[in-house]
Amino acid sequence: MKNILVATITVFWTLATQLTFTLRPGYADSPNGMCLTESEFTDFNTMDLAAIRNWLNNCPKCATGGGFLRGGTEITPYTFTDIDLQPTDPAKEIFDAAQLNKINPRVLLTLLRKESSKVFNSTARPTDRRLSKLAGCGVSPSAREQIRCMGRKLKEYFYDQLSQCQSTIGGWNVDPDPPKRTGDTGNETTASGAPCSVVPESKTVAAMFQYNPWKGTGYDGCGYGDPLYLDGVPGNWAFCWLWRRLHGWEVTSPPLALSQQNPTMNCAPPTPQQPSRCISINASGGDTSGGFYSWGNTGGVITISGVNQQNIQLKPPVSKDIPGVVAYRSLFQAAESCPFGTQGTIGYELGCQDQQLQCGAQFTAPPCLGFTVCDVSIGCSCQDLTCLPCGSRCDKVMPSGGRIVDCRDPKDPTMIDCKPCRVVMQGVTVTVTDSAGATATTTVGTR
Repeated sequence: MKNILVATITVFWTLATQLTFTLRPGYADSPNGMCLTESEFTDFNTMDLAAIRNWLNNCPKCATGGGFLRGGTEITPYTFTDIDLQPTDPAKEIFDAAQLNKINPRVLLTLLRKESSKVFNSTARPTDRRLSKLAGCGVSPSAREQIRCMGRKLKEYFYDQLSQCQSTIGGWNVDPDPPKRTGDTGNETTASGAPCSVVPESKTVAAMFQYNPWKGTGYDGCGYGDPLYLDGVPGNWAFCWLWRRLHGWEVTSPPLALSQQNPTMNCAPPTPQQPSRCISINASGGDTSGGFYSWGNTGGVITISGVNQQNIQLKPPVSKDIPGVVAYRSLFQAAESCPFGTQGTIGYELGCQDQQLQCGAQFTAPPCLGFTVCDVSIGCSCQDLTCLPCGSRCDKVMPSGGRIVDCRDPKDPTMIDCKPCRVVMQGVTVTVTDSAGATATTTVGTR
């Protein structure tokens, strides 16, 4: 993420000199695939809070008794006084960031160590300047905010952008053509000045290069080109060096898996912020020795890419706009809508392209007739929410949810072209098969 950060020179070689074995640049995986799958990247339950505490106290090749992030004794055995003079519990912050953002805590720990190795090499309190850049996530008023920022950014890149088929702010995506130049401004080179590039094979790799767009000398002798960095900056090679060799978290034969599991397709009409209704799904692990992954889907349209056909983009079919047609109703129960415990069923009507047709559509059960509601997530702007004839004011804006009722007339031949995303993509299954015949499946939801 160096393109949105104040550049930080990672003091990584200090750690390297402490190792009792000799590293070989060829040990790490290709930068295109790096060293962990998407399923590993998103496995946020690999470590509970106690396991994170234990690891920080006993991390391999850390300072005796664990590095500084094991927690001090200034307030409790697990906290230290942060820059803002508030207590910070590193293990708790890492655990919370993993759970909140659905990122593997091992990824957060490894990324922290890559960005700030001295914090693991010493039990002494780092300077406020170092703590303000602890995770390489810009400059923050506390180390606590650095950890939270790291989790938020990885979530933003992986889930909010790449999983929705969108490139990150730095232009990273899966299987770019031509290959994506590395470095803060595409300026990473080898020692001889040759440009460096990478073709991310998964959303994980694209997210990691968005966070830190450098390959490092372990990958093709790169790591040169920016005067703000020392020659041979480790880059993402350093992450894999730690992940595989030092932390021992490599899974050599991962099972066949799809990522992400149970994705949700945003079916709102396209906007500049959400240009297309699309989900990116990745296959990993299993057996590809006899060929490529093969895909199947019960709905929508898929586009396959990747070296082993490991990636797809899933989009809804093209739907023709038929003016005046109510394609479906989205219904849900209105809690506390009227006195005497009456709960009316309310909803809104949408067209063939998931556009709002009527605001506050009423589909209520007596005696609460006339109850209206708005769903702000789809642009409804009704303000006067009244409940008649009960006479009570209903001033709650109800959330989306409930069930979808298909209103298309199966006897009408024009309805064959009316394919609203929320109706036809809800419950679609995607299946991948490896060359040994093993399968993995995920189910798509819509919103």
